Amino acid sequence: MAKLYFISEELVNFLGIEKNTQMSLGSILIIIRDYILKNKLQDKKKTYKINPNDKLAKLLNLKETDELTYLNLTKYVTHLLVEKPKKITRFKKHSNKINLENDSSDDENSSYAKVHPL
Repeated sequence: MAKLYFISEELVNFLGIEKNTQMSLGSILIIIRDYILKNKLQDKKKTYKINPNDKLAKLLNLKETDELTYLNLTKYVTHLLVEKPKKITRFKKHSNKINLENDSSDDENSSYAKVHPL
């Protein structure tokens, strides 16, 4: 199974999905590829090359000198991925002692994270 990542606020807005959604890198790349094809951003002569519009360039933090291709797309997407632990270790102080407690809220009803189905 592919590793799931939380995604940044910018990518949430770009994709139009809920916050705290988890997706694999492959799923994100497929959605961006579909956006590229839908908006006809693929170069007609050099089909591996992508001519980003302003919205995509802003999302990927592209400079004018950057050349975006399907081969280097992952490099520009990875800054949009956020890793968060599923379990949080909390410190609780009781009188003069400090106790470590493991917060295991892995049940399906937890609103901590939602997995985006493709």
